[in-house]
Amino acid sequence: SFAFFLFVFFFFKCPPTSEIYTLSLHDALPIYLSGNKLTSLPGQIGLLTQVRELDLSDNQLTSLPGQIGLLTQVRELDLSDNQLTEFPIYIGYMGKLERLNLNNNQIPEITGYIGLLPQLQDFSAKSNQIRSVASQIGYLTKLNRFDLSGNRLTTFPYQMSFLYSLRDLDLTGDPILDSELAKLKQWLPNAVVTF
Repeated sequence: SFAFFLFVFFFFKCPPTSEIYTLSLHDALPIYLSGNKLTSLPGQIGLLTQVRELDLSDNQLTSLPGQIGLLTQVRELDLSDNQLTEFPIYIGYMGKLERLNLNNNQIPEITGYIGLLPQLQDFSAKSNQIRSVASQIGYLTKLNRFDLSGNRLTTFPYQMSFLYSLRDLDLTGDPILDSELAKLKQWLPNAVVTF
């Protein structure tokens, strides 16, 4: 179970057992829960408020609890290879997030909640079902790498032109309209656009 894993994790990574609770709340330890066949997360995950790196990849998660939004110190979040069917709205509270991996899920759109992550530098959402990107994408002015390959995108909002730091945009395998591709190249003159 999740609780057992956290106990084992802290027991082997930390000093004496009496300090486990203190360390879990005050130390910036990474949490790796990849490949555990998790179908859900307990609300207690919200107690790990100082975690900076959270790897939940290669599980069977279809959604995330609202308490995940309490992890406001997270810089790297890996949710790849799950079964998420919508953009996880509660990560919008992770305002310090710099790297987000949503690869290989079933997400149909990048919603406006993405605009709540102004520190995001690396965003990968390849191999989903994404058909649209919300205009709030324009708030990610620090975004350097954006991978949307293997989706169903045909158009983009004008606000993509506000991604001043973008250097790498991967759209490989997306049915992008030629007119949209021309616009993207005009809007993002400093980015390498792969299609």
